[in-house]
Amino acid sequence: MQVRVKNYLRSSLIHEKMSNLSILCIESDLVKNMNWEELIHQFATMKSRKKIFKFRIILF
Repeated sequence: MQVRVKNYLRSSLIHEKMSNLSILCIESDLVKNMNWEELIHQFATMKSRKKIFKFRIILF
């Protein structure tokens, strides 16, 4: 039973990573124009790494 759970978790994690990478590819124009220094600073100043990272896209 433990092997099935591990396989399920592994495959769902791979699916989630591929989904996130495809979103980055589709939204490549937004990714290129992001302020990476500010994003890195915000992430570095977070007290707990367990907080959910929220990414907002602001369309003009």
